[in-house]
Amino acid sequence: MDNSYLVRDKLSRLYSYLVLRKLLTVALSVLFSLLQCASLSPSSTEGGRICIRGACASSSAF
Repeated sequence: MDNSYLVRDKLSRLYSYLVLRKLLTVALSVLFSLLQCASLSPSSTEGGRICIRGACASSSAF
């Protein structure tokens, strides 16, 4: 094994770690905003209402 292989392996692991961390952060923020929206308006899951970025909007707007 030469040093270039080890460096490349470490860089690829670091890159995949950063990508997974970014995806996890985005997923947690979306989940938190959905929970916040559901707690603010109890009818967010009824009547065709959906939550987007913490704000409840009617699905007919799409």
